[in-house]
Amino acid sequence: MKPLHPHQRSLFIGFGIVAVVIIAGGIYFYSRMNTLSSRIDALLASTTASLASTTAALQSNIAQTNTSLSNALSSQQQNLGVIQQQLGGVQSQVGGLSGTVSTIQKLSQIDPELLKKYSKVYFLNDNYVPAHLSEIPSAYEYSDTKQLLFVTQALPYLESMINAASSNGVILYVDSAYRSFAEQAALKGEYTMT
Repeated sequence: MKPLHPHQRSLFIGFGIVAVVIIAGGIYFYSRMNTLSSRIDALLASTTASLASTTAALQSNIAQTNTSLSNALSSQQQNLGVIQQQLGGVQSQVGGLSGTVSTIQKLSQIDPELLKKYSKVYFLNDNYVPAHLSEIPSAYEYSDTKQLLFVTQALPYLESMINAASSNGVILYVDSAYRSFAEQAALKGEYTMT
């Protein structure tokens, strides 16, 4: 082998130093990369563990919330059922009361003497005459021999019934209407004799 020229030798030494620096830099870079990679792995493992723990806690909270909401919904449905039952009872009572009020209103408009007629305690006396009587129009009377009286509040319904029958080809006349106590007693006496 031939000896190196001094220039070549310094170039060779320079390349050697560069190579050593590059290798040393590579080793340092590799070492830093390993350290950084270890730190990233540790951070990733820590984050994964934390995320798993948080996920488990969230799932547990969601399950507890679902259970609480389910229980609350069930309780509210039971309360609603109770309220609907109570409302049904109240509606029934209101219906009964409105029927009673309606009956009382009707009874308050009826002649008190007439109510006594159907009472088990009171009886009509011999002098009872309904408070409001009207004469039946002669067009509806069977004969002109006597005056026929009818309760004033019911007279329009009687006239309506007779007119409706007439429009259907059925002719109706009134032959007997209100009778006083004396008239009824006399009529009953004639039947008894017969």
